[in-house]
Amino acid sequence: MIELELFAHCALPGCGNLTDTQGHPCTDCRTQFGELLREVPDAEPMTAEVQARRDDAARLAYRAQRVIAAEAGDLERPNQRCWMCTQRRTCRRIQGQWECRTCQQHPA
Repeated sequence: MIELELFAHCALPGCGNLTDTQGHPCTDCRTQFGELLREVPDAEPMTAEVQARRDDAARLAYRAQRVIAAEAGDLERPNQRCWMCTQRRTCRRIQGQWECRTCQQHPA
């Protein structure tokens, strides 16, 4: 579902900052990326509808990847307590229990 925003957001994917002009990068992105961003004078700026469609498609793709990873058991999450070493680390769900990479590589 496409919801258009009241204010223009940065055209760079993943950035939620507001921008002065629809279809253009925000000031922070211009500063951070510097010369890596090239403006094409003849190109039409991205419309809010096209940008919303692109971002919705990316969100759906990420959601599908998470579902596939969860079904395959490959889902890793930060700040989980490993059942083997009891430390809070980035762990993977294995047979219903959270296991950190260290314990997976060097079982006790």
